Amino acid sequence: MSKKERKGADDEMMRMKEEIVQIASISHMMHLSAGIGSNYSVRLAKDEMMITRSGINKAWLKPDDLLHVRFNGEMIAGEGKVSSEFPMHVWIYKDLDDAGAIIHSNPPHLTAFAVAGKGLDTAHLTEPYLQIGDYIPLVHYATPSTGELATMFKPYLQSDRKVYLMQNHGVVVVGKDIVDAYNNLAMAENYAHIMSMFGLPQAKVLDKNDLALLNKTFK
Repeated sequence: MSKKERKGADDEMMRMKEEIVQIASISHMMHLSAGIGSNYSVRLAKDEMMITRSGINKAWLKPDDLLHVRFNGEMIAGEGKVSSEFPMHVWIYKDLDDAGAIIHSNPPHLTAFAVAGKGLDTAHLTEPYLQIGDYIPLVHYATPSTGELATMFKPYLQSDRKVYLMQNHGVVVVGKDIVDAYNNLAMAENYAHIMSMFGLPQAKVLDKNDLALLNKTFK
């Protein structure tokens, strides 16, 4: 690669990092993410991604907080530990060839439906139906940051569906790039807000076994 080509590649990498930082900041301001409880990634090649490092508040995300990683976990560039949800991002990219970016977050209205254990039919409104697919499925609960959670997505992943609720956890949104993923997240959260006005089922709590495994994994 020539110096000119290298500079062009480096400039493009920085542009993508700055775009993720901007989207993360907007997501925080719009209450689509909170604190450290979200992660963002962009596919760079067939088996590579850029992903947020673990433990960083996305309101203060910086370009240096983005890590260039191969799907097998090998670090190509950056310092720090990759997001704990890295295996889930890998699994989704492998299954959805057209997914160029992923946002995992905990926006309040979508997450309320996830806690209630209820997926969302989007046919009540034209814009969500056309933009994010006919249905927002509920992915059954598994302990966060585990391979089990990643495999739970398998039955639900479809290229025409952009949003996935995670039971008692949050939401995952895909897009052709990080801006598209953000637009899908904003559309889905607005739709969930509207639908919540018609009432929600009773919230479901995690059982003792799930809580014990959660504590073992993170404490």
